[in-house]
Amino acid sequence: MNPEDFFSFDPEKGEWRNKATGYRFVMLGEPFYINLIINLTKQFGSAAGVFVYQSGLGVGQEMGNLVLNASDALMGIKTLFKNIFTAGWGAMRLENEDLSLLLSNEPVTILESNGFYSFLSQSDGAEHLKPFVKGVLTSIFDTLRRKEHTCEMEIISEEPLMCRYIVQPLS
Repeated sequence: MNPEDFFSFDPEKGEWRNKATGYRFVMLGEPFYINLIINLTKQFGSAAGVFVYQSGLGVGQEMGNLVLNASDALMGIKTLFKNIFTAGWGAMRLENEDLSLLLSNEPVTILESNGFYSFLSQSDGAEHLKPFVKGVLTSIFDTLRRKEHTCEMEIISEEPLMCRYIVQPLS
């Protein structure tokens, strides 16, 4: 997979853009995110995790809408996972490769390897970053299925970092 397949750089404007969405991308290093969470935690304590989860819900809703607007929602989610990977979030894939599960009422298990946000959440003071991806995945499926979901995450391997997210409909 080549990043130029997904992103373009305009040297006159100094902008990276996603080719599929047109969104501008800003590259920020790990210290930015770690300090953001550490400062939120200093100001708001454990409520920082709630803020981060709610932020993830907003991002996930936008991503879910992109998938819904795709000509084929099942291919849209595959493209979304490729975009997530190319943007440096880490690799995400369905544990069961049956794409029809995405639009069904069944629980969905997503495996993440080398997840940027999951990795950073293991840093001292940045544990409240963990809920971000849970919020994103919850809201993607809330949007796709038009019903509420929950998402649980477990680390299944630390070296290399592998996480399992289980997204389930509430009713």
